[in-house]
Amino acid sequence: MNCSLTLRAAEGGGRYVCDQGRQGAGQTIPCRQRMKNRAFTSPLALGARTVFISQFSWAYLSSSCRSGLPEILFAVLREAEQVAPTGTGVQRPDFAFALSVRVRSSWRMTGSVITPQPRPLAALRGAGQDSVARSVITLAQRERSVQEREAFGKGSSVARFIVLTPAAASFTTKGGGYEEEMEALRDLDVAIVEVEPTEEAFIARAAEADAVYAKGMRFTRRVIEALTKCRIIALASVGVDQVDVAAATERGIPVTNCPDTFIEEVADHAMMLLLATHRRCIEQDRMVREGRWAEGRPALLKVPRLMGLTLGFIAFGRVARQVAKRAAPFGLRMMAYDPFVEELVMSAYGVLPATLEEVLSQSDFVSMHAPDTPYTRKMLTDRHFGLMKPSAIFLNTGRGTTVDEAALIRALAEGRIAGAGLDVLEVEPPRPDNPLLQMTNVILSPHNASASSRFDPARKRRVGQEIALVLTGRWPMSCVNPSVLAASGLKRWQPFAMDRGPNS
Repeated sequence: MNCSLTLRAAEGGGRYVCDQGRQGAGQTIPCRQRMKNRAFTSPLALGARTVFISQFSWAYLSSSCRSGLPEILFAVLREAEQVAPTGTGVQRPDFAFALSVRVRSSWRMTGSVITPQPRPLAALRGAGQDSVARSVITLAQRERSVQEREAFGKGSSVARFIVLTPAAASFTTKGGGYEEEMEALRDLDVAIVEVEPTEEAFIARAAEADAVYAKGMRFTRRVIEALTKCRIIALASVGVDQVDVAAATERGIPVTNCPDTFIEEVADHAMMLLLATHRRCIEQDRMVREGRWAEGRPALLKVPRLMGLTLGFIAFGRVARQVAKRAAPFGLRMMAYDPFVEELVMSAYGVLPATLEEVLSQSDFVSMHAPDTPYTRKMLTDRHFGLMKPSAIFLNTGRGTTVDEAALIRALAEGRIAGAGLDVLEVEPPRPDNPLLQMTNVILSPHNASASSRFDPARKRRVGQEIALVLTGRWPMSCVNPSVLAASGLKRWQPFAMDRGPNS
């Protein structure tokens, strides 16, 4: 529930009035009466949509009454106090002002951040209350939370750098709560500013962004072209498919991801899907629960021994390499197709370099790890599934869009491949009529292979680190469009290669 709070003030001590409320409307309480249990503690408790404060002493409010103010109001008033008029002879206790702040019932700031521009009281005397409210305060069109305000430099009413981000979830993380990101940014006078997660809302605020924290929406060419001073677009994920990287590259904006913070988790998950599909884990569980105990052993008598089977990788990046390390002790023969990885890297993991056709036709497990790019979308089609063994199992912990899902469904339904283990789908979440949901030879997980207790803190810290590097004039660690860095004016700061991104 949102409510609006408006504060209006003039010199002297006085009273405040709760107005336009469902309860307590028009209630007037002397300012010098303790406010702790009154409207100031929670206007929502009174059902008030607006609270007016008239004719109170600023000095009294900022000292004696501060313990009775809700945290959000005190934070705003404290900030206003820092911008008292100078050269006018007007002292803070006589400082007339008006504030308008949209807040949620939790008192977490989500609306306009005020930039007070006070005028001498003499210029306001004789003016009506509405005129005073219009004249004294200008609301700057910036948004930030209470936590974000703490990142502002001491004594400053506006942050030096603005990081614009949608007020939306990134995976399981809801908007707000940027403690991990701010660890690297806190000393740089940075504010993380949330906006509505729509293209139009983001475009309206795009010119303010010194950096973009990309999450919760697609960052299209229109959005990126509206970024007039943005120095970096940072993502807290491995995949960057929600950002038009080509458009960012044209504008010279580095795009960063988190390519190494949760690789181990995805590799664990891929290995789990391999073992679970091979040993028909879900089917065996269902047999026991449904009283079909005797069917379990005959089903597995048709399954070959794992040792000596072939695991083929499509793309041999970080996750695939860690899967290879896990698969080797099981005695699997391994091969990989990746035209962008030198053969010696594969050899170091005991993996045989191969063509795509060789991987598909020889493998008992085909593990897909390609990223979502214009070149990999629907990379595997009917023709490719037709090359696989009828006993083969298809695994995907990369991106669902790299596979023609309709072709995969046909291959499974027609028995051209034996099964699949999928953490990703073409459309997520899947529609209720998706045939994969009814197939007993398919094991599914909800695109959570990267999830662990370390997942959120690690990736959020990386976002803060990448933004901090760029805002202080240095190359980011993991840039997916490194061609922009040469002309970016940023300094290559790492004296030795870190085996990732443009610095390796």
